[in-house]
Amino acid sequence: MNKLKWVILIIYASSMALLRILKLGVLSYTPIKKHIFISVWFGGLANNIIQLAQAEYLAKRFGFTLHVPAHQFLKVGQKYNLHEIKPVSEQRPYFPSTPSTVILDLLTEPETPLPEYGFFRRMFWRFDILPLSPDMADYRRVLRQDLFPVIPHRDDDLIKDDTLVIHMRSGDAFWEDLTKLHKGYIQPPLSFYLEIIDKFEFKDIVVVTQDDFKNPCINELKRLRPEIRIQTSDLQADISTIMSARHLAVAHSSFSLCLGLASDKLKQMFVPQFDMTNKFNYTRAPFWPNIYKYAFVAKTPLSHFRNLDCDVRLVKVSDYVPIGAWINTPEQRSLMISHSRNSIAFR
Repeated sequence: MNKLKWVILIIYASSMALLRILKLGVLSYTPIKKHIFISVWFGGLANNIIQLAQAEYLAKRFGFTLHVPAHQFLKVGQKYNLHEIKPVSEQRPYFPSTPSTVILDLLTEPETPLPEYGFFRRMFWRFDILPLSPDMADYRRVLRQDLFPVIPHRDDDLIKDDTLVIHMRSGDAFWEDLTKLHKGYIQPPLSFYLEIIDKFEFKDIVVVTQDDFKNPCINELKRLRPEIRIQTSDLQADISTIMSARHLAVAHSSFSLCLGLASDKLKQMFVPQFDMTNKFNYTRAPFWPNIYKYAFVAKTPLSHFRNLDCDVRLVKVSDYVPIGAWINTPEQRSLMISHSRNSIAFR
């Protein structure tokens, strides 16, 4: 596609985003009957939980009625109105046949008419809820009070008051096919886990991970601390273990972050924070939902974590691979093991 078409596309998409922001801002404070329709479930389970959390935040604060599609795992039908409206992506003159995910979302329309004051959005992107901007305390409140019963789980009796549960992401973060690998999927180094374990003197430790063991920290931590238990179970069992944790070290993953914040047992959470490449900072970060950006980007002001009912310890990982530069090379995997504990700082 030539430069003229890209310019037209960007101008059109920007105008669409501004109109959406203006419409939401006006209707949020207007005392009329209004609706939010989550258009489609986007990505994996954690993304879907974020979609629900952001939609629920608006619904509770401004009186929107929330409508969602059926979900294969989350028990949304017990709490929300289900809808079967499908999205229709319109292609306009001069626009590409395969627009980016964000542009596609802006161009998406429902296949059938909505109520007069209705929004049909993914509710994942930051611009989906602008001009409103929830802080971490807002996410925590919605996840714990409203989404806790929607997430299938049970109490894990093996998790005690002094147990540290560690979520180590493996799987897709270590794909060898670089065309599929996400450059933002950098995972914490071994030093992150060792500093937490030693500083807080944890003895009973459970690592929740995937059974491919591609994350090199799994086997190395087990070698250094043979007493740890490694769990590779089914989805509901892993969710149950994470949501039973009083002390939780999350991966660079919105999966364990959201589950921890939804838990009624959580007392302390350790969150790794990383630097970010300039390219990601200007082309990706502006679209990310606040819950992800605030948690994992090192420059996040601590003010976004005020008024939480649990202790969130932000852990800065310096002298490391930044978000946006992960390509799963042998050198990067080696750094995950050799990274100095002197470059780990609790904020």
